Amino acid sequence: MLFHKNFCLVLLLIFYCFLSKAQSYVYQNFSIDDGLPSSEVYDVYQDKLGYVWFATDKGLSRYNGYEFKNYTVEDGLPGNTILKFYPQKNGQVWCYDFHSQKLFYFNEIFDGFYSYEHNDILKKQLYKSSIIKSVRITEGKLHIGGYRVNGLIVIDKNGNLNSKYVGTDVKPIKTFGIEKGTFFSTQYLLTDTDLHSIKRILPAHNIHGFLVNDHIHVFMANHEVYIQNNQTNYLIKTKKSPIGIKQTKQGSLFVGYRHGGAKLYDFQGNLLNTFLPNKSVSNFLIDHEGGYWFTTINSGVFYVKNIGIKNYTTSKITSLTKNKDNDLFIGFYNGNIARKKHHIIENLYTSKLKFPSTAVEYDMNTDRVYGLSDNKIMDVLTKEVFVALYANNLSFTKHKRAFAFNRSVIFNIHDSTEIPVNIVPSIQDLVWFKDKMLLATSEGLFVKKQDSILKIKSESEKLNVRLDNIAVNEKTNTAYIASQGLGVIVYSDTIFNISKKNGLTSNSINEVYVENDSVVWACTNSGLNKIIFHKDATSSIITLTKDDGLVSNEIEDVEIVSDTIWIGTAKGLCFFPSRIVEQKEVMGVDYISLNSLSVKGKRKDSNNRLRLSYGENDISFRLQAISFKHSEDVVYKYRLKEIDQSWKETKNRTITFPSLEPGRYTFEAKACLFNNCNDKVITKEFIIIPPFWQTSWFYLICVLLCIGLVYIFFKIRVLTYNKDVTRELIRLMIKYLKRNEKNLLVRSNGQDIKIGTHKILYVKSQGNYLDIVTKDQTFTIRCKISDFVNKTPDPLEYLRIHKSYIIRIDQVSAKGRNWVVINEENIGVGKTYLAELKNIKL
Repeated sequence: MLFHKNFCLVLLLIFYCFLSKAQSYVYQNFSIDDGLPSSEVYDVYQDKLGYVWFATDKGLSRYNGYEFKNYTVEDGLPGNTILKFYPQKNGQVWCYDFHSQKLFYFNEIFDGFYSYEHNDILKKQLYKSSIIKSVRITEGKLHIGGYRVNGLIVIDKNGNLNSKYVGTDVKPIKTFGIEKGTFFSTQYLLTDTDLHSIKRILPAHNIHGFLVNDHIHVFMANHEVYIQNNQTNYLIKTKKSPIGIKQTKQGSLFVGYRHGGAKLYDFQGNLLNTFLPNKSVSNFLIDHEGGYWFTTINSGVFYVKNIGIKNYTTSKITSLTKNKDNDLFIGFYNGNIARKKHHIIENLYTSKLKFPSTAVEYDMNTDRVYGLSDNKIMDVLTKEVFVALYANNLSFTKHKRAFAFNRSVIFNIHDSTEIPVNIVPSIQDLVWFKDKMLLATSEGLFVKKQDSILKIKSESEKLNVRLDNIAVNEKTNTAYIASQGLGVIVYSDTIFNISKKNGLTSNSINEVYVENDSVVWACTNSGLNKIIFHKDATSSIITLTKDDGLVSNEIEDVEIVSDTIWIGTAKGLCFFPSRIVEQKEVMGVDYISLNSLSVKGKRKDSNNRLRLSYGENDISFRLQAISFKHSEDVVYKYRLKEIDQSWKETKNRTITFPSLEPGRYTFEAKACLFNNCNDKVITKEFIIIPPFWQTSWFYLICVLLCIGLVYIFFKIRVLTYNKDVTRELIRLMIKYLKRNEKNLLVRSNGQDIKIGTHKILYVKSQGNYLDIVTKDQTFTIRCKISDFVNKTPDPLEYLRIHKSYIIRIDQVSAKGRNWVVINEENIGVGKTYLAELKNIKL
């Protein structure tokens, strides 16, 4: 008997331990399918502009939050097997290709790759199996150390070689050490006092080490991680082999293991956290937003957006509640019911029917947690069944009112009485509100008065849509109603709704939860919403979605236990501290840069001062703000300083000015996230030179020419016989000189665009819209064809030849009996407009 008791106890402990380890982080996995060149990734690094770089066996890759940019030998790399990044204090980032055994580097503000000029000297000091572990550049000297690199190799800028810590007269023993931050290994036992540390090891290719400070040194080799902390030595020994070590920004020690995941330790060897069990994790990075990046040898890259968010289970959850001891009770979609207590999730009830109508509710009057599963209502802890009843949901309020309900009956759990329902709509939820029962139904809000149930008569149509849930704040006498289509309806002395217009992620609400007098949570299929009501009768909303690190956007229920937010989702139980929500309010964009600049579709060097000709007035700026958590939410504000006083907004990274007038311009742009804008403003000055006919010297020549013509006219009187010819010549000359001074201002695709009228070929009607066709492109504006001529500055230049066409007369190159040709395009002339052909002079 004792054996059986002990055996059961062991099984129970194993079961609890298994459940206690079920919590995990929400990972996003990047692989070849997402744009990485390989799933074998060795190292990760974030540069000065915010880009994250990855070293792989198929080259380098750079990620900006949207897409990967890959670099190989075709882009200047000496080889594609890049094992590690070695950032230097001078802003250079050095790399080593394993197969060619060559070093190269790139600058933090990337402008290409540069090969190390003394690679031939370095290669002679290496074996085929050598692996460089450490690269340091100081005073023009290169310091190299690593596996099967005997001692410390130093090459000065002139190519002079100097090797250190290479003995010849002592017994060969594998050792390694660190000098001034450069790790190296040697085949000889050394006792040089200049070294920070020396340790004997067995031969291993995964040896590596670094200095934390003058007092803490870290080494790894084989199955050991060795920490020297002051005069105390700590040994971390595992069955899995470490393949990467690094100090984190938080001052802890990262260790990545082959098939053993990643672990964080303090510098006394105490385990702090674990990640990605069974993965071969090669390296680790915490980015500028606090996101965690893990590179793996065979599974690509894993990214945790928010380290504060975890999830316990992967099964869909339909209901959450808590008792007075802050134990969390969970109703699953498959009918099961569980409890989370002391970081352990234990199963309380296993459904036989696997029916999705599962609910859990806490009754504060009886201190019981009731569960609805398998068409029965029970105490989930004692398993006492109160009634066998098919029900949609449970409702528990103060004043000893506890109910279960379905389409035809409301069942009082306390006294086992039934209230017949004489309404057709399906009841979704019910509550007591101001001493009456409110019922949320598929056809709106109803109220139970005495023995009858009536629909609430209100001037507001907001109460006539499908309503799924009601939560009441008895202190403020306010009911918050989850609707399908109108968001959260606030029902009190006044009735109003909060919807997507106010900032909700969706207008279809699954559940509402009252936290206190000023905070209400709304669960949707598009994320979680925290609604904050202010004293001035306004409100603000903070949203949380998968972009913030949630495991799913489909939120079924929310519960707050102490300072932790628990969310029931379609992909399991998710939880995080409440500070995560407040952190989002102050989140901004730390990095923004001018990625590229194009003129008429051709890329220009953005570093040089731009001086553009008159025809180069179509200019585009490609911006890049780095936010890995919220790349889709970044808003760019921009303006041309000389002509725009206010800032324009767009989520498009490319900003185009299609038709700029000649002049000096200063382009300014900044990035914003949730109305928090980066202090850094990108500026770019450029000049568009006016055409020669708009220059002062050309005007001077014309004036002199006119004076000369007038002089000849009065002096020689050659043209006195035909004054009409003279007048026509002068008119054509003035028209030619001033033809580019007339412009049409239109709004197309959300942009104000200036079109030179001399460029217009014809106008085509599309109902209430017009296509303005020029030689270069077509602009679509909202305008009737009958109103177009009144908008142009030179209406005499246009002629309507069809109910759907207006042409520019001087663009006609040929005409026939019922057609004209413009830009080699035949345009038919309507029967009622044939008489207009005579007004076209070729």
